[in-house]
Amino acid sequence: MQKNNTKKIGVFAGSFDPVTLGHIDIVARASKMFYELFVVVANNPSKACKYDLEHRLAMLSSSIAHIPNIVVEYCEGLLVDFCKAKNITTIVRGIRNIIDFEYEKSLFEFNYSISNNTIDTIFLPCKNSLSHINSTAIRELLSYNKSVNEYVPKQIIDML
Repeated sequence: MQKNNTKKIGVFAGSFDPVTLGHIDIVARASKMFYELFVVVANNPSKACKYDLEHRLAMLSSSIAHIPNIVVEYCEGLLVDFCKAKNITTIVRGIRNIIDFEYEKSLFEFNYSISNNTIDTIFLPCKNSLSHINSTAIRELLSYNKSVNEYVPKQIIDML
């Protein structure tokens, strides 16, 4: 018997520098699993972002405005602390390949442990047609003035 998701709240976090069609696919699919899905621009001190926070939030918001149960926010600290503050019990992570899986599994173990086993993680594999898309490659194409129209939501093309 399938449980009712009317009270479940999830979170999908990333740097979204910039948001890609792969991100949008995961958000759209995950939104069907939760009453409410927070899509969070997370601060990752180990990443130097091309776009500032306000720009990333604007790109993300315009890209997913058509999905009704989404809340876009920013997270400065640990995602687990954000989850606790919002009563979120599930983190959603997208995976493109086995390398992503190994990295994400380590994050799951860490997050589950520091949350005292209260915040779980689900992995959503990306579609094969989107598995080659990542924000780093998009930024590199942009640095060479190449088109990225087939990799990013049409809503943000003018924002890049």
